[in-house]
Amino acid sequence: MLAQRLAARICEGCKEAYSPTPEVLQKYFYDEVPDDFVVATGIRHTVKDFLQGVCDAVGVNWQDCVTVRPDVLKKKPVTLIGDSAKLRKATGWEPKVSFEEMIRILVAKAESEPHQ
Repeated sequence: MLAQRLAARICEGCKEAYSPTPEVLQKYFYDEVPDDFVVATGIRHTVKDFLQGVCDAVGVNWQDCVTVRPDVLKKKPVTLIGDSAKLRKATGWEPKVSFEEMIRILVAKAESEPHQ
């Protein structure tokens, strides 16, 4: 794997983490006042955290699999963190899956799909 910046921070997630309950969906879609909401955990993890978690899940040392090449992309660092406070307040929504569980889900899905 090739990575640009291991220290880059992002808010990771998967559909299982973001899946709202039926009650939240009902309130969200049928509320009297339409609004925009951000669906995000708001929890920051580095690219290194993610790569290390994936490699740990498949039983390999992440340092044996990752090459850091800061020269690959020339974009300025950006922190991508969503703020779901408005959604949480309006509907009571909370993420259902931890970062570690999300990695296990993604790895299991990748292992169960045929490689192309």
